[in-house]
Amino acid sequence: MSPMGLFNGLEASSTIVAYPNLKELVISEMKHWEEWVMETSSEDINVMPLLRDLYILNCPVLKSVPHQILSQSVRKLFIRDCPELIISWLPPLLEELGLDGDAGSLSRSLPFNDNTSLKVMWIQNSPHSTLPQGLSQLKALQTLKIVGCNSLTCHTYSKRCWCFDMRLLMELSYELEEINVFTEAGKPDWTW
Repeated sequence: MSPMGLFNGLEASSTIVAYPNLKELVISEMKHWEEWVMETSSEDINVMPLLRDLYILNCPVLKSVPHQILSQSVRKLFIRDCPELIISWLPPLLEELGLDGDAGSLSRSLPFNDNTSLKVMWIQNSPHSTLPQGLSQLKALQTLKIVGCNSLTCHTYSKRCWCFDMRLLMELSYELEEINVFTEAGKPDWTW
């Protein structure tokens, strides 16, 4: 299938704002969509400057999202069943991240660089045996929900989830037999 784009060949002599008032974008059930590209012949195009909520659902062969979509304004990102999706960076002001099923690269590793905005994260129905790498770097995280992750075996001998130094964690919802939270010194802070 050929690449699909929003602005193929668009010419601009001054700044153009595409979808200037769009606040929520839902991309769903695109079973054969492999590549999402935005080809523009000009740097003077501002795409979806008010986009706050982005949902990418059931796009099993989608490989990437244009950087113009993951803009500064995105606060909520939800990805469900997009196993081929590779996201190498997240919006700096992202406050909520939801991963349902196989959410591609984010199911395995979180590309956070000093993210101080992410406060809520939920992982549900993950087919993976471990939680995403980088989870312990989320210092501002206040709510972490882990639901229906039947393959999760973070520890060889029991279902355990190791969370390191998330001092601001206020709510932990889980479906695991045991949760251990450690301080910086590596000593258990509490166990359920």
